[in-house]
Amino acid sequence: KENALSSGLKDAPIRWIVDDCVKFVEREIRRGNKYDAIIMDLRMPEMTGYEAARAIRAMNRPDAGEIPIIAMSADAFQEDVQKCLDCGMNAHSAKPIDVRELACLLKKYMKPREKELCYDL
Repeated sequence: KENALSSGLKDAPIRWIVDDCVKFVEREIRRGNKYDAIIMDLRMPEMTGYEAARAIRAMNRPDAGEIPIIAMSADAFQEDVQKCLDCGMNAHSAKPIDVRELACLLKKYMKPREKELCYDL
């Protein structure tokens, strides 16, 4: 939550900021909700971002393989970025958050019909 505030995204149409990834993934499997993109922290309690990305990609739902997942972490060495890609994420953005870079990544990976949801920065 504090990242959204400090990054100037507090008024952006963010649907969820998740504290417990395991519960969130389990709940979303049941509900079948759709998302435009996922910004994934790599270091979370209970389940890492790597594990969460693998779990999302393995879900039995049509969008599981296509929803953009962008890693966000201070772990920014090439091997960290490669591990994100190997787990099924689309991209990696290093902390501290660069809002323009994140907006560009979202525009790059989101479906064309959803791009209009992004803000011009």
